[in-house]
Amino acid sequence: MTDNFDGVTRGRRTSFPISTLRRAAGALCAVALAGACSFEGSLGGSGGCGGAIGIQGNAAFSFEQAPLQDLSAASGRSFAEGTYSRFRVDDLTGVGLGPLTVESSDPAVMTVQADTDADWPWRAKFNRAGTAALRVRSTLDGTLLDSLELRVARPARLDLTAGPALSPQIDGGGVNREPSRVVLARGGSCRLFVRALDASGQVLFGSFSPTIRTTGAGLGVVSEGMTGLAFLGDAVYATVRLVATDAGETTLRLEGPGDLSRELAVSVPSAADLASLRLVFWPDDLSVVEPGEAAMVVAVGRDAAGAPAYGFAIDFSTDDESVAVVEPAADPDISLVHFVAPGTARILARLRDNPALETSVAVTVASSAS
Repeated sequence: MTDNFDGVTRGRRTSFPISTLRRAAGALCAVALAGACSFEGSLGGSGGCGGAIGIQGNAAFSFEQAPLQDLSAASGRSFAEGTYSRFRVDDLTGVGLGPLTVESSDPAVMTVQADTDADWPWRAKFNRAGTAALRVRSTLDGTLLDSLELRVARPARLDLTAGPALSPQIDGGGVNREPSRVVLARGGSCRLFVRALDASGQVLFGSFSPTIRTTGAGLGVVSEGMTGLAFLGDAVYATVRLVATDAGETTLRLEGPGDLSRELAVSVPSAADLASLRLVFWPDDLSVVEPGEAAMVVAVGRDAAGAPAYGFAIDFSTDDESVAVVEPAADPDISLVHFVAPGTARILARLRDNPALETSVAVTVASSAS
């Protein structure tokens, strides 16, 4: 996957170079959430970043995966055994907490240590199921400043989602939930998204990097962990990028916390043999489009067995270039569409190795609001 191709989106949609959009794929929502938290700003007029308020009410606890959510045991949410989470503690007193340290009430369940990240200076590691409290103490005299109880649960299964290389940005129609098999073009790529669930199906928080084991040939694998905080909808996933290096059949085994694992068959055919194509846009709301705006479009295929197919070379075009024009992208299944004038244009996509397989979507460009 290449990280630099030109093009911008303008108008109501924020202007981004596409290279920036690609680099932001995993972190886009994380940046938005972190931006909503003013680390030097205020929470209730006293500084802080949302999250959970401590038992004594003196501090707010914000966790990297969900800075604005209450992840305390009292909220009903849990962290997965075998994961970790970076967090920060913010003052709610208005006079400052002073120099502090954070400890665990039960190191068998959870341990705490300092982290080098300035925004998330503490790290909690979740060792086994149970409950334990984060205790904030003054380093001057050991006074307990605040505490927060967290619950750790044993994960029951791994939830798996597959999508195009830009999946974190197209969290709607482009992804496939719980696939048993995916198809990749030679040289193409896709992403897998993994999260831990408890026995009731509830999402468990906590960061982890899946261990990847493969049987077969023709596939390169990069475990990206949760360093980019890939968001699909309102959930956070660990990510794995697959790159097809040659034709072949591979069985992929993903191992996560709690000794859990999932297997996925990956097929890299020697020739493009797809049954259908579908276009997915980002931003996905094209109900109101004005001249000067742009959208990214990804072509997602399926083979005859219904398996999702990614990375196949697509020829994009429009039936009216006075209304919309397409711009090639580095990834073979992606294009940028520029909307240049009022009217209706059909965006067309044809499989390069089989032009008879095509799909299209009509987009209406309205006059600019005065």
